[in-house]
Amino acid sequence: MSHRPQKYKNPPIQEAVCEIHLALPNPLTPEEISKIGPVWKAAYPNQQSVEEKVLRVEIALGSSKTSEEPAGRKLVARSADGRDIAQMAPLLLAVNRLPPYAGWDESFRSTIIERFGEAHSIFGFGGISNVVLRYINRIELPEAPIVWDKWFKAGPPLPKSLDGDPQIFQSHSQLQLSGGMTALINFGVLQGAPIPIVMLDISVVFGATVPIEDLRSTLDKVHFPHNVLFESYLTDSLRSIFHPI
Repeated sequence: MSHRPQKYKNPPIQEAVCEIHLALPNPLTPEEISKIGPVWKAAYPNQQSVEEKVLRVEIALGSSKTSEEPAGRKLVARSADGRDIAQMAPLLLAVNRLPPYAGWDESFRSTIIERFGEAHSIFGFGGISNVVLRYINRIELPEAPIVWDKWFKAGPPLPKSLDGDPQIFQSHSQLQLSGGMTALINFGVLQGAPIPIVMLDISVVFGATVPIEDLRSTLDKVHFPHNVLFESYLTDSLRSIFHPI
């Protein structure tokens, strides 16, 4: 892992999210989840209990049916400025960061580890069933229409014989990575925006059981592919907009 991540003064990260799925004999009850609230109160004073729901879609010949089913309650705790979020659900701990994003080594990794340590001290998790790290990038382009080759190394899979570049484009890709990881990539134009905005949403999933003591190394493991994947989409023209450091 000799790759040195590129850093930017103005990264396009709209939200960074880490989900740690927990190995527990039984899901945490609302009463158990509430015990973490006072521990987080100083750093996350704005707290509320939220009902989680699962959306189910049933498709049959000539018809479809959607329904919502309750999935338990979770605690959503926000910092005073709303930029830091910690969530405790029956089988999940999530940590979110909204802009500005200070950096992985500088802040986000240590925040995840601290929140997990606080929760583990109360609930005593048996282990971690999987870890997901997600970066949602909102890339505002300085000109319209979008000329894909100018800004991106990847773009709509259309024949070059066609005139013009499509201004509406969405793609979803799943990529199997080494080390038992999977990357999920959503890439496309944000429709309805007054200026050209391209969303690059990358999740890296480590889907195997993780011992508690290996959390830090696993976090670094799922973080490493993010910069490689992100950079693989960008041209130097687009990098200059983010002001490389």
